[in-house]
Amino acid sequence: MKTCFKCNKEKPLRDFYAHPSMRDGHLGKCKLCCQTYEKTKRLIDPSVRERDNKRSNDPVRQALRRLNSAKWILNNPDGYKAHNAVSNAVRDGKITRGACEVCGGKAHAHHDDYARPLDVRWLCALHHQRHHAALRNNQ
Repeated sequence: MKTCFKCNKEKPLRDFYAHPSMRDGHLGKCKLCCQTYEKTKRLIDPSVRERDNKRSNDPVRQALRRLNSAKWILNNPDGYKAHNAVSNAVRDGKITRGACEVCGGKAHAHHDDYARPLDVRWLCALHHQRHHAALRNNQ
């Protein structure tokens, strides 16, 4: 257990980023406080936004994104077909994009079963990521 110097809450070490120069090997600020700080900094500091834009337009990063996408498609042909089916159905008006079923925000389509490509759950990016993390932890 460790106490975050920012929120003053005692949390398990897994809630802190590893940092080799610290005595216990973990940063003094919890992951949630670090993430909140970074998000706030991106909203306020134009130089950070500019750096992020340069990174996203970097040809090397773009090539890596394309390569990773191609790998995913090769490893997940059923998922690729299901994603395309949903995109086409939304475009053609056969299904409508829903709001996140958890928070009501802008949502992505999540497939519980790729064999049923139009049977999707609508989850925002955050809740979609958390859902997949929970699935990985339960395996």
